[in-house]
Amino acid sequence: MPINRIRSQTREVKPLPRRETPDAAFSLRPKLLALREKLILALRQRHQLLRADAATLFYFHAPRQADYEAACESRATPDPAGSTLATEITDRIRAVWPSLVADADVRHAARALDGLHSSAMALAAILPAARDLADLLHVIDDEVLCVIEPASREGFTLEVRGVAEVNQLHDLLASLEPRLLHEEAFDISSRPQFQAFAISGLRHDGSLPEGASGASHWLFNEQPASAIARFEGERVVLLGDAMPTVARAANARFPDLMAEGQVIRRFSLEEVEARLSLWLGQPLAAPPLLALRAA
Repeated sequence: MPINRIRSQTREVKPLPRRETPDAAFSLRPKLLALREKLILALRQRHQLLRADAATLFYFHAPRQADYEAACESRATPDPAGSTLATEITDRIRAVWPSLVADADVRHAARALDGLHSSAMALAAILPAARDLADLLHVIDDEVLCVIEPASREGFTLEVRGVAEVNQLHDLLASLEPRLLHEEAFDISSRPQFQAFAISGLRHDGSLPEGASGASHWLFNEQPASAIARFEGERVVLLGDAMPTVARAANARFPDLMAEGQVIRRFSLEEVEARLSLWLGQPLAAPPLLALRAA
């Protein structure tokens, strides 16, 4: 087909409407790119950062800090170049930090930049600001969780955003499902309404271990939410009876980070049992003993 004919058949494409507010992720992209380059540079010059940070390895314990500084007197003095680079990286992270905490789209944009997250993770052991950045980018954003309480054979899928720790997931689930989580039986401010289990805690009959015998399968409150295991790409959380001896985490990892969630779909009894069988790789060993609870 001649080019002039193609042009004659091409419809005019109207431009997309302008946003009333600037796209935060797009606006922050130049700063994120510059931060990535500095992180990659620091990774290449890691030896300088190690020397620059040598005197602050054990600053939490004063006597040990003094002993360490004395032992380092015969070694090379801190490298000014490494110290300058560490300060510059810290300042750049602080500049984008409020936007990263406030907007999941900005976090997605940061994760999409090849090398930014991986470099922050590699530097986490020697640069506190890089450790904070790596942990923040591990936050669960716009993911679907499969939540099931095996004892009652109830469950649902939950879309979450901004969940950094299992402790946040406790509060989020309690606000969404008060009946399922027995809110009336526990004081939410002092102890949990349920114990979260990893999928590995599921027994052959579709139940969860009782008491402390299942501790190796617990999802502890201070654990990062990113530690929740996936099954075929979907994160799975199983809910068991509350353990009064398990304390709630006192301080959130990121206090200003807002966790959000919404129930997408509830499961029927048949769907719950089908999922339990799928996870076990075999039919349930025995008919479920349903725990009847008041609505």
